[in-house]
Amino acid sequence: MKLRNLFLADTIVSFLFAIALLLGPAYTLKFFGLSSEGKTDQLLAQLIGAALAGFGLLSWFAKDFDAQSSRGAVISLLAFSVIGFVVSLLGILSRATTQGSAWLIVIIFLAFTAGYAYFGFMGPRE
Repeated sequence: MKLRNLFLADTIVSFLFAIALLLGPAYTLKFFGLSSEGKTDQLLAQLIGAALAGFGLLSWFAKDFDAQSSRGAVISLLAFSVIGFVVSLLGILSRATTQGSAWLIVIIFLAFTAGYAYFGFMGPRE
C-alpha cells in the first residue's frame, strides 16, 4: 500500500463520520449505543464531527505532499489514531456502550494506527 492511498482512505472515513456526526448526531450516537438524549451530547458529537472534518482535510492535502513534507502529517495522524484507539477501546471495556457496532470505531482506529505506524517508522514514504 502506498502512503497516498492511506491518506485517501483516511479522508473518506473521516468525512463519512464527520458528515454523520454533524448532520445526524442523535442517530449516529444511538447507532453506536451512546446517549443522545441531551443537547450537550449532540453538541459534543458535532464538535467531534468538526474535528474529524479537519483531520479529513489534513489527510486530503497530505496525499500530495512529497516524502519529507508528509512526515508531520503522518506523525499527527498516528497520534490521533493511537489516542482514538485507546479511548474507544477503554470506552468499550468500561461498558460505556454495549453495542457491537461500537467495535467498528476501535477497528478503524487500529487499522489507521497500524498504517501510520508502518509509514512513520518502517515503510517507504512514497
